[in-house]
Amino acid sequence: MQDHIKQSGDFTTNGQIVRLSGAAVLVGAVCAVIAIALLKAIYLVTNIAFFHRLSFQYATPTANHLGAYMTLPPFWAPSSSVLSPALAPKNSGARHS
Repeated sequence: MQDHIKQSGDFTTNGQIVRLSGAAVLVGAVCAVIAIALLKAIYLVTNIAFFHRLSFQYATPTANHLGAYMTLPPFWAPSSSVLSPALAPKNSGARHS
């Protein structure tokens, strides 16, 4: 029977599968910790930007006190560099020939 398993080659495993599975679980756990840290960072920035408080608690910007003014910066910033080239950042590292 042992010879038949060695000859077939289909779905046969050895100890490397256990090590590979352990490595996969470890990588998954590390990625989960990184994801939680990134979520906490997003919560912190949201709390600082919209509610002016230092907190890692979940917060959504829909309940902020800024109202419609919070929609202006994403639209104003790109248009300001298009409409007023003097306000656009200068590329100090570029060389002109």
